This record gives sequence, structure tokens and C-alpha cells, in this order.
Amino acid sequence: MSTTPGPQHPPRPQHRPPGAPGPAPARPSSVRNAVALIWVGAGLSLLGLVAALAQQGQTRAMVAEELARQGLQASPELIDTTVTLGLVTAVVSGLVVTALWALNAVFCGRGANWSRILATVLGGLYLVSGVLSLTQPTPWFSKALVVATMLVTVGALVLLWTRSSSEWFRAVGARPGPTRYGPAPGPA
Repeated sequence: MSTTPGPQHPPRPQHRPPGAPGPAPARPSSVRNAVALIWVGAGLSLLGLVAALAQQGQTRAMVAEELARQGLQASPELIDTTVTLGLVTAVVSGLVVTALWALNAVFCGRGANWSRILATVLGGLYLVSGVLSLTQPTPWFSKALVVATMLVTVGALVLLWTRSSSEWFRAVGARPGPTRYGPAPGPA
């Protein structure tokens, strides 16, 4: 039995409909790595939520200690209210932050320059709040997550603003979109 292939034909040219954009420019490794770091940031944000819930006992003890240090009466009700309010705030803000990390990962990966700018603004705000949170009494694991997230943030932002990334975002933004055809002329 012969497996000799028949005549080889050249591949057919790929035709695009009129007005369709050409192929997207190749995504540079700096953008791929930045997007990967942004996904890591989203994961760290979720881990922070789990840690906040898992460290309730340690947080309760730290709140009682801090209230006593300030000379306030640390009734169990006040401690419970403070810890519950802190946990609700942590969960709500953590879910919002995780969603923002994920949205930035998706849209930066698509070349949306607005997302790169949003990532920069949010990253700057996170770095400031992260430094401030390190001065507060919090469990050590939470502080370690803050430091890790700050490092991931800096890494992602540096990668998003390298020359190759900037050129790629510019090239993707300059690609023409599909031509929009209006209604046919004449009476409707």
C-alpha cells in the first residue's frame, strides 16, 4: 500500500471581507508577562479574602489589644462589631479589587490602552494604601500578602510600560476597526 501523497497545491489565499481589519500585531512577551502578573494579583486578592476570614480570631485579639492600648473599654460587643465591620469591608473591597484585577488582565491582553492607564492608576493607589496598611496592626500573613501584591503590582506596571509594550498598545490602537455600513439610500 503506497502512502504517496497526491499533487501538492499551494495554500489558498485567505480573503477578508471588505473593511475587515488585518491580523493583529503579535503580543510581545512583556505584555504576556504583565498579564500573567495581573492574574497573579487577582489570585493574591482572593487569597487575601480567604486569609481575612480565616484570621478572625487573631484579628479579634489584635483589635482588643489595640482598643486597650488606646484606653478604650473593650467590651465583647465592641470588639465583635469592629471585627465584623472590618471583615465586611475586607470582603466587599476584596471582591471589587479582584474583579478589577481580572478586567485589567483581560483588556490589557487585548491591547486596550485605557486598561493599561487604569491599571497604572489603581496600581499607584494600591501601592500607597499597601504602604499605609503595613503600619497597621494586622496578622503577619496579611502583611506578607500585601508585600507580595505590591511586588506583583510593580512588576506588572513596569512590564506594561516598557518600550515593546507601548509600541504594541499603540499598534493595536491604530488598527482600523470593521467598516460600519449605514442604511441603504432611498426610502425606508
